[in-house]
Amino acid sequence: MTSVGDITNQETGWAIERVRELVAETEATHIPVDSSRLDNSLSRNKVENIAEDFMLAMDQPITLAYVPSQISRTWDLSTTWPVFEAGNLRIKVLKDRAAALDWLREHAGVTEDDS
Repeated sequence: MTSVGDITNQETGWAIERVRELVAETEATHIPVDSSRLDNSLSRNKVENIAEDFMLAMDQPITLAYVPSQISRTWDLSTTWPVFEAGNLRIKVLKDRAAALDWLREHAGVTEDDS
């Protein structure tokens, strides 16, 4: 899932629901989430709410490799927070998409064909 530009609450809801459908259809357990290209005019609060809504929508075990937007760099934990685990979620915050895909391949069993 990649977010680009500005994003509305409705678009966020659609994207989250589509990811939920794909996870159910494919039984995917590992997802890269790239928000690095979200519009910098978005408030930090909105970006964090989008991320939280996505994480809460997943009702089965999911491993996420998350690339935050530039606006969210104030809570960039890519080097200080190894992996966050809570309930069904396992999340690693990384600096960029390439690092996220590499981490998924190395730690979550994603193959080259899955990216």
